[in-house]
Formats: sequence, structure tokens, C-alpha cells
Amino acid sequence: MQNSRLITLLKALNPEEFRQFYRYIRTPFFTKSDDLLKLYEALRKHYPDFDSPKLDKEKLFKHLYPKETFNDARLRNLMLKISKILEEYFLYLEFQQDEFQRKSTLTRIYKKRNLNVIFKQKTEDLLNDLDQQPYRDADFSFSKYQLQRDYYFHSGIVIQREKIDSLTGALHHLNGFYAIERLRLGIELSNRARIFKEGHHFNPFHYETLHPKANKVYCLLLDIYNLLTSNEEALFASSKKQFITSLDLLNPSDAALILQALLNFSIQQFSKNEAHYLKEAFELYKTGLEQSILLQDRFLRKDSFLNIAVIGSKLGYFEWISTFIDTYQEQLEPTSKSDIVTLSKCFLAFNKADYQVIPEELSDYQFKNPLYKINAKTILIRAYFMLFESDETYGDMVIYNCNAFEKFIKRETTLHDEKKEPYLNFSFILKKIVLFKLNRLKMSNPDFTYVLNNFSGVFAKGWLNEIILSKQ
Repeated sequence: MQNSRLITLLKALNPEEFRQFYRYIRTPFFTKSDDLLKLYEALRKHYPDFDSPKLDKEKLFKHLYPKETFNDARLRNLMLKISKILEEYFLYLEFQQDEFQRKSTLTRIYKKRNLNVIFKQKTEDLLNDLDQQPYRDADFSFSKYQLQRDYYFHSGIVIQREKIDSLTGALHHLNGFYAIERLRLGIELSNRARIFKEGHHFNPFHYETLHPKANKVYCLLLDIYNLLTSNEEALFASSKKQFITSLDLLNPSDAALILQALLNFSIQQFSKNEAHYLKEAFELYKTGLEQSILLQDRFLRKDSFLNIAVIGSKLGYFEWISTFIDTYQEQLEPTSKSDIVTLSKCFLAFNKADYQVIPEELSDYQFKNPLYKINAKTILIRAYFMLFESDETYGDMVIYNCNAFEKFIKRETTLHDEKKEPYLNFSFILKKIVLFKLNRLKMSNPDFTYVLNNFSGVFAKGWLNEIILSKQ
């Protein structure tokens, strides 16, 4: 029952939407079945987790029909009916939140019912509404195309000049939509090529005649694509500046796409100039916070939250990051909130050199996400090593945790073998450094730099390199 489609849909409602749905489903227009309402009354008590043992099909059926034998098909039919009402409710919510979409749908209804005068007026009103908005993005172009196309092909409108204008306008905006949307997809392909080494054959200069060069959104997207394919640092600076100054022209989707591309570029430049690009990435994240660009489905993206904590604390903005964690944790999705907050506090403590805090923070905590569990184990090992640097009694603690970590990684089924190797190499090198310092390794001044650089992949390679260099 807990994994049913109905329960999945109910969980997707936030508390206010859930309260409103109770009124919605009780409306006689939607619900005339007492059994259906009785089933919903039994279910709604278990929001938002719906994990009670009472949510057993046979128990629910007994609650509805105490004198009848369990009939699975009958119960499933009731659940399906509630699901359909819930889907109608989702549509209602969407229309309530998007006034333009509501008006546009109503205009198409006027056209279908041959209400010509009202259709003409409402179309003109919608075109005027579009011209008043700041965005000149793909959605703007597509909406204009649809309105002008429908206006042209509507048999009830006979003014020839207006029909020709709407035809040429429809064609112009269709070209604009195609060019901008095509470029957005090209940027995503280029992002994936940089991160996952995937090949693609996208060429932004195909269909040259379609390029709306006067459109600022298109020009910015083209600059971002060129940045991702050229790696020109000067283009990064100009694209970032144009992005910041054009935020009022970008819809949330385009702003998120461009911000993520700029962030990916910054992070990938860490190996060349970490100090500079850490600051660049942090400023971009701050812009994303201030402009609510980092929200996804009403929640702050968990990877963004963690990256802000890591980058900000590495830059030494300890007070700012502490305030950020306290302030923004309520915007995290509840299922991942405790993992993200715990890990963020550990990274803050590590960069503040409050190494003793990390074992205390992690001692009784069980991470739900395997990747966060790995991050926690590595930062715990690094914290013990930093304590070992000033107190050799921590040496055995480092080695113990490294050995336990290696066993954990080898057993971890969510990681492919090639993903396990960098973590195992990290542990191997760190143990050798500790053993050498404790005089348990029979080598005369081993060249750890050579070992580090000859592994195919090493987690926290930069941090390990700093440690090795500090001992030479």
C-alpha cells in the first residue's frame, strides 16, 4: 500500500496543498461516493509519511466494509478514483500558479467554440501581456508563435492586414524558439561532454539564418556554449558579467542552466588556479541564493548547499557559512536534510581546524545516502590525520579508520570498481605516510610524490600533495 501510486501522489503535496485537497475532494462535483470519502479520511491521518501498519489493504477494506470479505479489486478501484481526482487537483494547482497558461487555455476554448469577438480580443490581450514581460526566452517565442498562428488560421477573422502580420510574426517567433531551445540543449550536451566525457555532434552554427542575434538571451546562451567548448578564461569573465547584469531578462530555467554551466566551468578550473576560481564559484553560488536560482521543486538543491559549505569554509568565511547552515537548512528537502547539514558542519569544522568536533559530530550518526557516508568517512580520516600531525598517539586511529574504510569501500555495491580505486589509493597513501612517521615503514625517505602521481586516480589528491610537500 505504501508504494502505491495514490500514496506516491499524496506524498508529493506540501502541507498547504494537502489541506486544500481535503476541501477539494469533498466537493460534490468531484465526489459522490461515501466509500471514497471514507477511504480518504482513513488515509489522510497518516500524512506525510504514510508508513503506519494500519495502511494495510485488508485493514482498510475491513474499515470500509466491516461485514464483507476482502475484495482487492474493489479497493483498488476506489484508490484509482482518488488518484484521478488528485491528478485533476494537480492541474488545478498548476493553472492557479500560471495565470498566462490559464488565459491561453481559455482563449483556445473561445476559438474552438467560435466565440470570434472574444477570441480576437483575448488573443490581442495575451500578445500585449507577453510584450510587457521582461523575458525574451524560448517560452516567450513559443507562446507568441502559438497565439499568432492560431490568430492567422482562425476562419472567423477576416482582416487581411492583421492576418498577414500574424503569419509573419508566427514564423519569426517559431525561428526564435527553435534557435534558443536548440542552444539550451547544446549547452547541456557540452556540460555532459566536459563532466562525463560523452561525445556529441552539436553545432550551434547550423541553420545560421534562424539565429535571433538581437535577442539578448540567445546571445548569452551562445556565449555560454562557446565558453564550454573553448575554455577561454576571458570568455568566462565576460559571460559571468553578462549573466549578472541580465538576470531580470532570464526566466528561472534559463538562469539555472547558465548558472550551472558557469559553476561547472569554475570548479573544473580549480586544478589551474584554485584560489581564484574558489572565489568565483562562491560568488556565483551567492548570486544563486539571493536570486532563488538554486531552488528545485521548492527546495534548495542539496548539492548546492553542500558545495557552498565546502567552498565557503575553504575560503575562510567561517561565520558566514555557520549562519548559512543555520538559516538555509530549512529549505532542504526533509529526506536529505540531516545528512547534508551534518556533513556541512563537518567540512566547516575541518577547514576551521576544529578537528576534534568531527568525531563528536559523526560518532552516533547514520547516513542514509551512501555517497554522503563515504564523504563522512574520508573527512573523519583526514581529521584524525590532522590531529596525528601534532599528537602521534592518533596514528593508530588513522590506520584503524583507513582499514575499516577500505573494507567498507570494497563491499559498497553502489560504486563501480573504477569509482572505488581513487578512495582505496587515498587510504593506501595516507597509511604509508603515517607508518613512515611512526618508524614502522622500512624505507629511507620514500618519494610519496612519485607514488601519488603514479596512481591513476586518488581521492583528495591536492590535500595529500600539500601534506607530502610540507614534509620535504
